Amino acid sequence: GPNGAGKTTTFHAIVGLIRPEGGQIQLGDQDITSLPTYKRARLGIGYLSQESSVFRRLTVAQ
Repeated sequence: GPNGAGKTTTFHAIVGLIRPEGGQIQLGDQDITSLPTYKRARLGIGYLSQESSVFRRLTVAQ
């Protein structure tokens, strides 16, 4: 979709990074709207940033 259409906001709500102002987030028959991020991850919903600069100055050992 176009810029500003809400793709990122929708994704952040699904993975639990933000709480929706209304409605529900369903996974199958389960309402996961109020589940914390770690419990969503246990259900197979996760997020891995593409940002490569997060650990740019760290070595593997660090």
